[in-house]
Amino acid sequence: MYDGFYYTCDGGSIAIGTPGCITCISNEYGDGRFEVIITDRNEYIDHITGISENRWHFKGAVQGDRITVYRYDCIHNEADAKRYAAVTLSGRYGIFCLANGGDIWLQEWE
Repeated sequence: MYDGFYYTCDGGSIAIGTPGCITCISNEYGDGRFEVIITDRNEYIDHITGISENRWHFKGAVQGDRITVYRYDCIHNEADAKRYAAVTLSGRYGIFCLANGGDIWLQEWE
């Protein structure tokens, strides 16, 4: 399962959350428009992007039944959350960012 989309940020991060809790995770780059890549546990990021796996920095993990990943990082209210929701996932995912690039990789772990 490879999926992807672009996100825009004014806070140098990607917004990820569950109902009632949204957090922003630094992309280690800053503001702009970047790609989000979602893979399952059997896919290798270097086969998809051509970028070596060691260039991706581990940022943390998220686990839940309704994890929403947003297209914009400045979510101020419920209307923003609905407007900018890009994908909803279930399971456990590792979160990585591309060194000096701003792209985000979510790798399914369970």
